[in-house]
Amino acid sequence: MKKFWICALAALALCLTFPGVRGGAEAAYVQECGIALPPVVISDYRVGLDQADRPPATVFFRLDEELRLPDGTDAEEALEELNGAAVPVFYVQDQAAADRVAEFVSGRNLIECLVASDDAALVASMRAVCTRVQGLWDARGSTAGPQELRDTANSSDAKVVLVDAQWTAYEPVRWLQERLMTVWCEAETEEEIYAAAVSGANGIWTSDPDLAYDLLTSFDEGSLLHFPMVVGHRGMYNEKQNTLASAQEAFRAGADAVECDIYLSSDGRIVLSHDQTLDNTTTGTGDVEQMTWAEISQYEVDYGGGGENRPIALLDDLFGAFKDTDLVHFVEIKSSRPEIVPALKALIEEYDVSGQVVVISFLSEQLARVHEQIPELSVGLLTNTAQGYDAMAANIALAPLNATLNPSYEFVTLDQISQLAACGLTVWPWTYPNGGAYDQAWQNGINGITTDYADRASDRVVRLEASDFAVGSRDSEAVPLTAVAVTQKGERFEVSCDYMQISGSMTLLQTSEGKYYAGRGTAVVLLKYRFESDDVAYTVWSDPVTVTVEESSDGGGGCGASAGLGSACAALGLALSGLSLAFLKRRA
Repeated sequence: MKKFWICALAALALCLTFPGVRGGAEAAYVQECGIALPPVVISDYRVGLDQADRPPATVFFRLDEELRLPDGTDAEEALEELNGAAVPVFYVQDQAAADRVAEFVSGRNLIECLVASDDAALVASMRAVCTRVQGLWDARGSTAGPQELRDTANSSDAKVVLVDAQWTAYEPVRWLQERLMTVWCEAETEEEIYAAAVSGANGIWTSDPDLAYDLLTSFDEGSLLHFPMVVGHRGMYNEKQNTLASAQEAFRAGADAVECDIYLSSDGRIVLSHDQTLDNTTTGTGDVEQMTWAEISQYEVDYGGGGENRPIALLDDLFGAFKDTDLVHFVEIKSSRPEIVPALKALIEEYDVSGQVVVISFLSEQLARVHEQIPELSVGLLTNTAQGYDAMAANIALAPLNATLNPSYEFVTLDQISQLAACGLTVWPWTYPNGGAYDQAWQNGINGITTDYADRASDRVVRLEASDFAVGSRDSEAVPLTAVAVTQKGERFEVSCDYMQISGSMTLLQTSEGKYYAGRGTAVVLLKYRFESDDVAYTVWSDPVTVTVEESSDGGGGCGASAGLGSACAALGLALSGLSLAFLKRRA
């Protein structure tokens, strides 16, 4: 039976509840498409309600100090008209409006909504009052890099960052997402919408939601646009847990992040240990937090896979070993001692690794301290279950901490993840075993997979890289469509691709040998490659690529000059000749 992935773009707000403004969510629009966990579609309120055949998941209420929309509708009336069919974003541009929105949202006890502005200080002022809703910083037009965007957003109690089409690209979007940020991209034209989609963005803001829905449905069934972040749980199964060797093993296997557990020794050193005592995981005994580092370090870790015992590690060891790589540290605070937070802050500053650190914990009071003392960092709240976390419950638990939801994987559903996405929330389950649940989560394109088995995804293709290229104008000058496939662990190899044209007047023609040529003109295409293994199968897509036609003067092959980065032959030659240098930073 043919299997469809459900694209709950607008309407997985089925559980949304606005106190005093209930009803209507049951009629929300559900769209079938081929994308696993597609981006939510966002638009302005009046466009989404009156002009779109298919309502967006989330709508912007642009309010003045009188709580009126640009068309004169007041916020109360707009909420009643919306009737729970989408998540509202209350957007302001001055302090007077921010004060009124904060009063309105808190007074109405609204929870399933967002407060937003292009002024981060206004977001912070609203979130100081509206502690149980999400914040959004509109960074369109900003020239800041990804880390500055993260720092500003988190420091302003905004978990969602809205960027413009010029900023949208796979690398910066992925960087922010790996630091637990939600990225929504503005997109108006067809090419911009496609570019936002293949960047893996969590959401697409557009003034034409119907166009966005139509374009999203054009992707093949089983398409993955966002690949889960692989988090090595205490490192890897084949090494002693919470050791430097274990972290290095996970990194070599392609883990995007490594999770570690930390306590504070009696003399202020941050020690990696799953338990507060050394008894079960090391050759020693005693309470880590009542021992000096000199006392602790005389023992070794003997718990986990691998042969020989390993030294007990400090967090210093991980920060030093992976500095200037692209590894992210998921630092789990196990200690309940308040002093561990300033110690962590000092260590991050000493090694200058702020851009590589995320903090997670079951202890909400510790996350609150991190958010207060290291406000630029992203934090995630660990829970033993995902059951009961609809949008309202999630916001109540997470918004005061500006945190993500990090639950045990057994109870997480794709519908739940999709519903929370409309509120700008992301879900980061743990700890996946080496089997079918892992593979299903991967094919669902969830936010992240924490696992002991980072190597299960090592050889899976997660990126398709291609430059602009030229084709011949005659059959004899036809060229194959190729790209460089990149695996989770950073290996690169050439693959033959199919394509989907997204703009341009010319149409590529295919020879019997599978090569392509066309009449004069240009076209923009997305290359696509079907990856299949014993465990998973999905389609991966390139960024938009410009194809031009050029007749060669000697009637030879079709690798003439391209419109952009060079011919396909030159691009491929550079890619292949540079294999030893590619991903050097990751594998350092």
